[in-house]
Amino acid sequence: EWAEELERRDDAAVLARRVVDRLDDLPAAQRQVVTLRDLEGLPAPEVCDIMGITDGNQRVLLHRGRQHLRRLMSEELGV
Repeated sequence: EWAEELERRDDAAVLARRVVDRLDDLPAAQRQVVTLRDLEGLPAPEVCDIMGITDGNQRVLLHRGRQHLRRLMSEELGV
């Protein structure tokens, strides 16, 4: 059972690296919001301050960036 857990962890690490590699395929604003929110863990208000955007714009960019990454990964994985 522990071997299966290790394999799943290894698979998750490989997948996470692939997602990070695909960040470069996003438009700049989407990439910045996804990086700040999902990789650096910053709260939305701080991201808005850093980027000089509204909360609504931040949410749209985050949603579209995540959606774009999901689509890219689905294509890559053939899912």
